[in-house]
Amino acid sequence: MLADRVGALKNEGAYKVLAQANALEASGRDIVHLEIGQPDLPTPQRIVDAGMEALRSGRTKYTSPAGIGELREAIAKYTERTRGLEEGTISPDQVVVGPGCKPGIFLTILALVNPGDEVVVPDPGFPSYVNAIEVAGGVPKLVPLTATGDAFEKAALEEAVTENTKLMMVCSPGNPTGGMFSEEHLRYIAGLAKTVDSWLLSDEIYSRLVYDCFCAPSLISLPEVGAVLLGVLKTAGGKGETNSVSYTHLR
Repeated sequence: MLADRVGALKNEGAYKVLAQANALEASGRDIVHLEIGQPDLPTPQRIVDAGMEALRSGRTKYTSPAGIGELREAIAKYTERTRGLEEGTISPDQVVVGPGCKPGIFLTILALVNPGDEVVVPDPGFPSYVNAIEVAGGVPKLVPLTATGDAFEKAALEEAVTENTKLMMVCSPGNPTGGMFSEEHLRYIAGLAKTVDSWLLSDEIYSRLVYDCFCAPSLISLPEVGAVLLGVLKTAGGKGETNSVSYTHLR
């Protein structure tokens, strides 16, 4: 018999639709894929070449648990540059490299959420959020977004945030809406979090996939905010092969 927590896990519906779409495509149908959140461009050749060269040169051994030092340093500098932070704001010691977005979300929630803790989640949102919260024994509090997806409904958010709130989750630009939170709205969210001493988890996987600015506004750009930043390098067109995760932990 499997553990009870396994039975509570739910499939992500997008992958079921992907399997159906792939089957139709294999049968000769012309399919426009809108089911999975991934760029429709191939991974740039320089990234492919770098990965192949790393394999050829024998870089196939275990690294330190936090990841390769040079990579963590590069991630720290990248985060500073793209979020408008001063050089040296983020130390490589604050960065951990992992195997993908879902493990990063799951492990962060396991590290922060105790059974019975409440977690604010955007609705609609990435289905894995609720799965991870429930496995940790937490209580997801689904808070609706505006019709354009660029903000929480304020009244609903203020009602959801209580002394039992342990974590507030933000995803901007949003999955699945694409809506982007303004810096003003992020400050509002951060202010609410501080009133109840809640953690913030900012899923910024789509932060560079924007049209009217270099990078979407980020919680980590707010100097007064303590946050856990989750950033995935999907911008370069990578999916499974480059889906590494960086966390920056500021409290």
